[in-house]
Amino acid sequence: MNTNRYCPDCGSAIEPEYGKTQYVCPCCGGEYTLKELVPGWVKEARINQLEAMHTIMCNTNDEGLYLAWAANGVPDCPNEDDYESIALDKEAYNECFDLFVKLVQKKGIRW
Repeated sequence: MNTNRYCPDCGSAIEPEYGKTQYVCPCCGGEYTLKELVPGWVKEARINQLEAMHTIMCNTNDEGLYLAWAANGVPDCPNEDDYESIALDKEAYNECFDLFVKLVQKKGIRW
């Protein structure tokens, strides 16, 4: 299991230390508490979910649904960096997840 924590702004790995409460990102210089850093397992789970949601949206029979997804959620033809940046940003991830749920509820996506 990935026990690292990641900077929510730049995605740099930050090794947690026992008893330490404040962390400085070596890449961007941001200061974070342990709670603000993204756990490795959360990052991996979010990336897997984003990839699965994108696969479903790519296989819909409704171009309008896919275009809404690509314009407001995961970009068209995403790469690993796209998934990672969305997964690290809690707000962006939640927006994608909420959009997916909203789009899947439409009758046009049912097969």
